[in-house]
Amino acid sequence: MTFTKRVVTGAVAAVCAWGVAGRADAAVLATYTFDAGAPNQYVASNVNPFLTATEFATTDAFGTSGATRNIDPGAGKAGGNALKPQGVTVGTSGTNATAVTQNEFLSIVVSPAAGETLNLDTLTVDVKNPGGSTRGYFFRTSLDNFATDLAPGFLEITGTSSYPASPTTFTFAGATNLTSDVTIRLYSYAKSSSTAEGLDFDNVTINGTVTPEPGTMALAGFAAAGLLGRRRRA
Repeated sequence: MTFTKRVVTGAVAAVCAWGVAGRADAAVLATYTFDAGAPNQYVASNVNPFLTATEFATTDAFGTSGATRNIDPGAGKAGGNALKPQGVTVGTSGTNATAVTQNEFLSIVVSPAAGETLNLDTLTVDVKNPGGSTRGYFFRTSLDNFATDLAPGFLEITGTSSYPASPTTFTFAGATNLTSDVTIRLYSYAKSSSTAEGLDFDNVTINGTVTPEPGTMALAGFAAAGLLGRRRRA
């Protein structure tokens, strides 16, 4: 086999490998640490190059939140900043359902690049209650029009707490082979009449993979095969 033929054949193999497993190790799609200075404190600190991820916002394509977004300086797990949604009171007898009714959310939108397929696996987050009332949180997505919580459902923290040693993991269901935007909402609430109370969130991380769509791989394969054919004729 000539050197040129070996190079082109290797290119075809590389294209195939890229489609099958080239980004299988790209488990972290986006991470939010909230440590950047204003106005970028709500922007993702790390994003997969084949994906876009918006900053945490109080408005998305489906509605406007009743919460406000705030940064709690020095309250992060490693001493940095934490995200602290406020204005999230549901009253002492309120529930997670009340938080949904009142639109007490902050949201982000993740979108695969053109020609890419998105698979969402898990979302991990570090959370603590800085004190006071019982406070809860949960995540929902636009995949089912925000009808159900990501497993394990809504979680409540009673009284002052520290960050646990390991982050809490939430699991996406049926979030595979996606080719369009997905909105993820973080709902949170405080069982209190004070709008100043809220949980501290740090290291929000979305895990999954982004891979080329089958049509994209087919075109790449045909292009590589055509190159090989031209080399042979030459």
